[in-house]
Amino acid sequence: MAKTKRASLISLIFAAGLLMLTGCGNGGSTEQVNGTDIAGAKTESGSKPPAQNFSTDPVTLDILASTTELNFDTMLIQPVKKKYPFITLNIIQKGKGNSVQELITSGQLPDLITDWTGGLTGKKQFGIFFDITPLLKSHNVDLNRFQPNVVEAMRTSADNNEIYGLPFNSQLFLMFYNKDIFDKFGVPYPKDGLTWDETIEIAKKVTRLDGGTQYRGLDPDTIQRVALSLSQNVVNGKTDKPEVNNEQWKRVFELGKRMFAIPGNQLTKNAFDDFAKDRRLAMLASYNRFAQFKEPSETGLNWDIAQYPSFSDKPNTYGLSNPWMMLITSTSKHKDQAMQVLEVLTSDEVQLVNARTEAKLPPLVNPEMQKQFGADVPYLKGKHIASIFKSQPAPAPAYSDYYSKAVSLVVTSFNEYNAGKKDVNTALREAEENINQMIRDSK
Repeated sequence: MAKTKRASLISLIFAAGLLMLTGCGNGGSTEQVNGTDIAGAKTESGSKPPAQNFSTDPVTLDILASTTELNFDTMLIQPVKKKYPFITLNIIQKGKGNSVQELITSGQLPDLITDWTGGLTGKKQFGIFFDITPLLKSHNVDLNRFQPNVVEAMRTSADNNEIYGLPFNSQLFLMFYNKDIFDKFGVPYPKDGLTWDETIEIAKKVTRLDGGTQYRGLDPDTIQRVALSLSQNVVNGKTDKPEVNNEQWKRVFELGKRMFAIPGNQLTKNAFDDFAKDRRLAMLASYNRFAQFKEPSETGLNWDIAQYPSFSDKPNTYGLSNPWMMLITSTSKHKDQAMQVLEVLTSDEVQLVNARTEAKLPPLVNPEMQKQFGADVPYLKGKHIASIFKSQPAPAPAYSDYYSKAVSLVVTSFNEYNAGKKDVNTALREAEENINQMIRDSK
């Protein structure tokens, strides 16, 4: 009975989506910012594309907010109010009673949803997304404004190479280091362009017991992140088959064990606290955690950044291209107005605010985004921000709905291997077996 109800619900949503699509309008006006219109379409000789007629009747759009990666007031509510005063935005915070499934069931699915590319797989089954390419054309939105790897990641996460929404934030990876620890032991600061092997050798020099404090040299902030630079998935998003028992994951496991085998550099529960709170970790290779550095910086943490370590055969490559997106739902009755919201959010003007004040990486090609990155964040003054942009993200695979649970099983297997309870081949084989079992149980 549950399956019948769910199938009926999905069919209704899909049918509603088709009806809404037939009602989409055409066209859109634009506003120039440094030669590029806010809607995102690069104009020729400074001229605007032909203006189209969209409704300016007052409308309220609901947005399901499932991320802290976006400052909704400064990047969305205020700029939308300024450009499109007839559009009011109602932000719905994701939580108990406000999951996508619950909102569908209650008939209150919002007009717009925020999510990262890896989070779309489990929601596609409900038929709530659709290809917005016709809207992009009618609103003169140029995808060439966006980083190619970001566009590719969005297409990979969708079905049939489609586009479900637009990106507003890209992930970045970097290496934080504690200058005081390096100074204490007379070791030069880490430079840009280091491989993982070279970084481990530096870690050996700053992993020491001194004055009753065990200083640790290096932590990758979970082993799973090390694999990202190799575009390693855990479950294939197209087939739901695990992809762990292979040579690349073996390489990652063995690298991690060498790292934690350094005497005194044992694996701990919270690498960030080791670095920012206890201040006994010399190097933390991680993702964009700048928002968490305000208090540590104000209380004396003496830190800087260097380029994220890379594999020798994958130089200047970090993480994965996994942008955060805002997506228009197929059931929205105001798709053109929702598209106007996306135009504002992804405009050069708003994204420059994102880069300067939030230290978030805009997904745009515009070089100003990198030049002015973190310019208005006091505790980033003097940091080697340019180091971040010496690397590019690895191509993102198609994610599965079982990704998060599978990652936890892989981490558990690594911990058992790292503790000497299993050899690497057994750990990887059992990780894959456990993932298969988890998927069978879930289905």
